[in-house]
Amino acid sequence: MRILATFALFMSPQADAQQADAFGQLVLADLPEGAWVYVDGELAAPEAGTLSLSTGWHEIQIETSADEQISAMRCWVDVAAGAEQTIPCRPAPVNVTGPTIARSGPAGPRGPMGPVGRAPALHLTSDDTPKFIPALKGELTARLRGAAYRLREVRKRYEPPFYIYDPDAATTTGIAGPAGPAGVAGGPGVHGDVERLRDADGQPLLPSIIEQVLIRLDVDGIGELTDDLATTRPLTLGPATIDQWRIDIHTPEFQDELGWKQAEAALPGGRADRPMHLVAGGRGKRGQSAASTGVEAPDIALSPDQVGAIIEALVDDQDTRDTVDQLVDELVDTDMWAADRERRAELADQ
Repeated sequence: MRILATFALFMSPQADAQQADAFGQLVLADLPEGAWVYVDGELAAPEAGTLSLSTGWHEIQIETSADEQISAMRCWVDVAAGAEQTIPCRPAPVNVTGPTIARSGPAGPRGPMGPVGRAPALHLTSDDTPKFIPALKGELTARLRGAAYRLREVRKRYEPPFYIYDPDAATTTGIAGPAGPAGVAGGPGVHGDVERLRDADGQPLLPSIIEQVLIRLDVDGIGELTDDLATTRPLTLGPATIDQWRIDIHTPEFQDELGWKQAEAALPGGRADRPMHLVAGGRGKRGQSAASTGVEAPDIALSPDQVGAIIEALVDDQDTRDTVDQLVDELVDTDMWAADRERRAELADQ
């Protein structure tokens, strides 16, 4: 890079601009202090947590150590010319094992169904718009949190919770472990007041409220917040194999430390296996909505000004913003994980 920087002094402005366009910026968010960063197996030196990389695919690996535990993170990223993208740095433990590693058992049973939604307040009318905001906020945040939870569920089923240091590829999979614990209970059904709110055209208000809030908070590409949100791209990738759990460590001092641990594990009475990856069952279904229980209430149509006031209140609400941020984090993690898995599958087929 020093040679390129010196050569650039003699390039024309046009050539300089073309070279700049051939690179993209990769921001390593929350990069642990003192971490070692490798790009395509070569040591790199991020400036203020940012790497300038040539366009195309690159393997990024981060290695760190704290409290006598070596951790790492490995992913593939596709760098676009002139673009900046961010990946969160969340290293996972790197463990040694004996001759076998227990395979994960099946996921636990699905959690129980949630409670019935709250009955509508029949005395409320369109003049009581501010009183509908808590119910709308509750439903909006419930759907956002539910979507984030489903994304985490998918990754837990298919993403290794730790890496295996096995440079000789000698470790094999053993017998499957037991099923995981039951999932958590589903959330309550839709609040009765939310179900009867309509826009000026008589259409249900909630979908447009969700869409407008996400647009205002600069969130795009989520689509409908339904149970199908996390069941397309990630689930086609299948469970991780032991090869995807293995990791090559590049930092010499970490190699030495893991080598010692590996030798200890091979001694009589040493570690013969790693803890099994127990995956909880899926979250239970949401409870029935208030309307489905036979509770009848007249629809309430709100004017565009009233709808606008509700959207403003939700956008300004810090809890709503925090919940949206949590979902965006899960989407980023899932996209990064899925891209890594897909790239590794492509390389394996070559």
